[in-house]
Amino acid sequence: MQNAESMQVDRAGFLALTAALAGGGVVGYLVADRQHAKTAAVGDSKPPVADGRVPTEEEKRATAELNAKGNEAKAKEAKEAKAAAAPKCDDSIGAAADCPAAPDSTAEGMCGDALHWASKRCADFKAAFKPKVAEAAVACLKSLKGIEQCDAARVNLCGHQALMTACQEIAPDDFLGATSTAPLSRPSDAEPLTGVAAQCDAIVKSCGATAPATSYVDCVRTLSGMSEAGRTSASACMKLHCGDKGFLGCEAAPPNLTTVPPAIQ
Repeated sequence: MQNAESMQVDRAGFLALTAALAGGGVVGYLVADRQHAKTAAVGDSKPPVADGRVPTEEEKRATAELNAKGNEAKAKEAKEAKAAAAPKCDDSIGAAADCPAAPDSTAEGMCGDALHWASKRCADFKAAFKPKVAEAAVACLKSLKGIEQCDAARVNLCGHQALMTACQEIAPDDFLGATSTAPLSRPSDAEPLTGVAAQCDAIVKSCGATAPATSYVDCVRTLSGMSEAGRTSASACMKLHCGDKGFLGCEAAPPNLTTVPPAIQ
């Protein structure tokens, strides 16, 4: 009986103690919450560092630099992932049709004293361009009607348009400030240059700051759709004509530059 009474007293004391502690906890929480709101209202916008201190300006700059590098790395990864997921461009697949035949002296649309440029330049396009690019250029030539086949500028436009739709071997993003108005922009990659990059590097260096401007981007756009023979001829042409005709005039230049037609001479 005595033990039961003791248990009741102890139980009552425990409940009283628990209630007191609970009440104190609630009061403490409310006081802390009010203090937090007061501090936020007064406001110290500087975020504390790990040890509770306010970061210094130097620490802020270091954090900003790390964040910038992280964002740059993420952007690069996203770009690479996008490039990997994109359909592969391949100009080696294709076959150009037969070249348009020059009309005889009695045919309608005869060029008169002018050359039949469509048939003459067609062979140059086939030799200088990659298969798919040559296919597009020849299809354009065969779509020309009448006197258009005798117009050197109109015929050369077929070759130019085909080249401008070619697969680019080097993306314009890979050049520092590389635009058609930045003649001497170097590729950002410090590794030894090869392929189109090396050829364009040599062309731009040999031409210098000429007019029209000789830029890496224009060079890459021109040479990317060409065969090795076409690139060799274009490079030789640019050594002589970068100052007057530029890449536009040296597209599909014949191997023997002594026979360069007036349209690109």
